[in-house]
Amino acid sequence: MARRATLFVWAVLFAAAVASVAQEESWQRSLQEKADFFYQNLLDRHLIDGLFTSHVELLPGDEVDHTTTGICDVAHAACWTGRYLAGVGYWYATTRDSAVQQHGQLILDALARLHHMTGVPG
Repeated sequence: MARRATLFVWAVLFAAAVASVAQEESWQRSLQEKADFFYQNLLDRHLIDGLFTSHVELLPGDEVDHTTTGICDVAHAACWTGRYLAGVGYWYATTRDSAVQQHGQLILDALARLHHMTGVPG
């Protein structure tokens, strides 16, 4: 009896998931459309003067909280920005797009600011 109930619950959850995906239809978008969507999300919500914050808190009205009082990951921005810069490097290597190169320069400048801000050489 418990096995039947478990199977029923899984079937309902699966049906709900399929219905959700069917309604959203994002799976029908091209890979380029998805990449553009996520890139715009990154620019709008995660990039602060060239630094990448991996976690942000959305406030009412889609306003982003980049302060240290919320869950924004500004403490680890240098680490995440370095990883993001590596991805931008691959992006530029495959496309040779000057806009991507400029975006990479923005990120490099942000990391340089962090380096010079401390006043500690090395």
